[in-house]
This record gives sequence, structure tokens and C-alpha cells, in this order.
Amino acid sequence: MLENLKETYEYIIVNTSSECFFEVTKKILEKTEVIYFLIEENITGIKSSKKLLEIYWEKWDIKKSRFNIILNKIKEYSLINKKILKMRITKNI
Repeated sequence: MLENLKETYEYIIVNTSSECFFEVTKKILEKTEVIYFLIEENITGIKSSKKLLEIYWEKWDIKKSRFNIILNKIKEYSLINKKILKMRITKNI
């Protein structure tokens, strides 16, 4: 299905589930050039994301360099200071 979509579209966005369809998710990630991985900026989100990334990187052997990690729902008094995050984004660190 992805190969057919690639013929028509330059970008394809797929929202994968972390709960089920692991084989489908694996096949999608293996064929993906750039992966945007959203992490909810709270302890639960960080812990569950860490477990998923370990599966993707260590068990599935998907290259870390293909992942772009995005922190989602950052608030003024969140775990990560907005100023630090803004500085890192601006400097491409």
C-alpha cells in the first residue's frame, strides 16, 4: 500500500498505534525515510516513549538517525524549560 502511495504523493503521514498492530507498524517504519516521533512531555509519556524507542532501535534495528523526536504539549511550567528548548531548536542541537 505504501509503495502505491509513494507513486502519487511526496509526503505520507501515518499515525501509528503504540498499543497494537506491531507488525504493520514495523513494516511502515522500515520503509520510512524520515520518522517524526511525538513524546508527551510528562513522566508517563517519556517512560512509554523510551520503551517504544528501545523496541524500534534495538529489536527492530531501525536507525536512530531517521528519527526526529518532538516534545508535545509543552507548558510554561513543564519538565523542560521553554527557553532551553527554544535555544536548542534555534541552534539545531
